[in-house]
Amino acid sequence: MSFIWSTENIRALAPDGLTFDQARGIFFANKWLSLYGNEHYVWGVYPAGPSWRFETAVKLAEPSFHCSCRSRTKPCKHNLALLLTLQRSSDSFLITNDLPDWVEEWQSRQHPAPKAFLTAEELLIRDQRREAGKDQRLSQMKSGIQDLERWLHNVLETGLAEVREFPPSFWDDFAARMVDAKLGGIARNIRLVKEYLQKEDWPDLLLADLADFFLLTRAFRNIDELPPLIQRDLLNVAGFSIKKTDVLQTQGTLDDWLVMGQYTAVEEKLTFRHTWLKGIDTEKEALILDFAWGNQGFEHHWNTGQLIEGELCYYPSSFPQRALFRSWQVINKSISLPKGYTGFETFAGAYAKAIAENPWLSGFPALLEDIRPVMHEALFLLVDTDHKQIRVNEELQEKTMKLLALSCGSPITIFGEWNGYQFRPLSAFSDDKLVDL
Repeated sequence: MSFIWSTENIRALAPDGLTFDQARGIFFANKWLSLYGNEHYVWGVYPAGPSWRFETAVKLAEPSFHCSCRSRTKPCKHNLALLLTLQRSSDSFLITNDLPDWVEEWQSRQHPAPKAFLTAEELLIRDQRREAGKDQRLSQMKSGIQDLERWLHNVLETGLAEVREFPPSFWDDFAARMVDAKLGGIARNIRLVKEYLQKEDWPDLLLADLADFFLLTRAFRNIDELPPLIQRDLLNVAGFSIKKTDVLQTQGTLDDWLVMGQYTAVEEKLTFRHTWLKGIDTEKEALILDFAWGNQGFEHHWNTGQLIEGELCYYPSSFPQRALFRSWQVINKSISLPKGYTGFETFAGAYAKAIAENPWLSGFPALLEDIRPVMHEALFLLVDTDHKQIRVNEELQEKTMKLLALSCGSPITIFGEWNGYQFRPLSAFSDDKLVDL
């Protein structure tokens, strides 16, 4: 039984410092009623009192976590303590391939038996037929879209300069109306508008968002005439998402997937994480989008530079990006870094092609070769060998400083996400490996 996590790796899994400190207080082997494991899992039973005991397990390769305690965080202190115990006292674990019933039940919930595969088009048709109340929901959404169109006309007639001075409640109140109309995706984007109105380039950002809203209203007018996958893209951006269980019934893609980079952000009480993958053989790109509410941790943890052998199922789209793993495991294998774009002209052409297929694309992954990070006055820029340049998100000062330090003024390879306006650097190639920024 082998273990690849150091103390710092385990600390990085903790949702907060307090949980890790609590784990350090209970990780001693003599505190556990039982400890078992093999190359894939470790599990144990921890006493919580005269009549209480917690069943705790960790799947090592992912890792993923289970505990019968009432903690809302994942991993909890018992999960972390189990890993610390394994690291410090691996001889205390009895090696066995026989999983207890509660571990097998946990794994069966995580990996349900696959059903017959459906194509993206078949999935859309079945979704339309079986989902109760969809016609009613679409009626509500179309009514909300008409409301959005009237609101857009009012905003433009008022004038951008005056709209900028409106209180936050102006945006929040209309966002609430969009939520009532089952247009949660639009509501989210409207709430985000108020956050950039004090920026220097706010007119460009606001006009871009208003244009996107207008395009969406026009598309909804003709939704029944659009191709099935464009309909799905439109419904998705409006807030009508497809279930994970349905996605996992589509045909998967087998490959070794390299974790290219990731970032985490918080909106109100919701934490979300973007993790970008690149298929070594297929050269396909994929986005793993994870969510966690409140103080809960993410179910799985990915590390930049990690190589994952697995089968991905893509969400139906005219330009598929978001995906789910049906099965996977972390592997150790020597690979070469995938080839990237050699200049911004090539990159811009690929982005234009993607936008033509899905006009509502929110993020586009890009591996950029021979790029120099530079500071010009107050702007941070990326410059290619033809001296063309793109802007970097000015809010990411720590990442930009790290990029400057890595490059030392020389061209380097950078991976990140482009939103059509600014670039978000996520990792860079240094010393023959991907480095998280």
